[in-house]
Amino acid sequence: MKNANRWAIVLAGGEGTRLRAYVKERFGRDIPKQYCVFNGDKSMLEHTIHRIKGVIAEERTLTIIGRSHRRFLNGTPPTGRLIEQHSNRGTLPGILLGLSYILAGDPDADVLVLPADHYMAPVEKVRALLRKALAVAVSSPDKIVLLGAVPDGPEQDYGWIEPGIPNGGPAVPVSLFREKPTVDQAAEFHMDGFLWNTMITAAKARTLWEIARNFSPRIVERFSLIRAAVERGQEETTIPLIYETLPYGDFSRDILERASQQTLVIPMRDVEWSDWGHPTRIKDWLRKEQSRRSKKPSGRL
Repeated sequence: MKNANRWAIVLAGGEGTRLRAYVKERFGRDIPKQYCVFNGDKSMLEHTIHRIKGVIAEERTLTIIGRSHRRFLNGTPPTGRLIEQHSNRGTLPGILLGLSYILAGDPDADVLVLPADHYMAPVEKVRALLRKALAVAVSSPDKIVLLGAVPDGPEQDYGWIEPGIPNGGPAVPVSLFREKPTVDQAAEFHMDGFLWNTMITAAKARTLWEIARNFSPRIVERFSLIRAAVERGQEETTIPLIYETLPYGDFSRDILERASQQTLVIPMRDVEWSDWGHPTRIKDWLRKEQSRRSKKPSGRL
């Protein structure tokens, strides 16, 4: 089957603490942002799953959710497989949990990692970029491939990527990766044409695992036990025990920022992107969308 080794890990295990007050004010209850419907008729998680439709087969999509998150799915879980974290230990353990299941059954897998709290449009251009990232990951099997957003300002809260010298392909080497810079650094990075880190990642699954092992060996050692338990069908008893003492890990800070020499980036031209981790970004988008709609011709005489 074509693209039979392609898998996706959708990260939906966060608790949305930074948006908690805004979400409660708007929806009247505490609910992690990835399960909220901010635009259209889909939640952020549902938009993310829809984004990879036709890129990754439904049965090879793993969605990592929180232990008590099933109640937020409204009886309609996303396609593919749901995997519950025993507790939220950060983005790195979320990715490694998905990789443990994938590598246990498909050691030659190609994997796409997507956070579930982003806004991206238009969807067809996004899908084309996802396919391109996977193709580059296959042709550069020892590299991590990132999608980099083109900044519209000196945002401090994002990670910044300095693209290296183009080599004629769609991806360029990463010269520098800096998470959450100072005000002055962000302004300098913006002026110098850096990109924003979207954390949307394509790689060979085994490459992602080994790079994580190089920079976070203690965490990967724990997940090696989980991976072996999955292979034996004993994960239900093993995972809770491992998570009891599992350290917190941040994929961008602990891996991407330290593995720049093993990373390529593809600039996302003509694509809108925003990490909706802060109320201001959602409110700004809603205002812009309302303005766009008001300027559209009604079609009436």
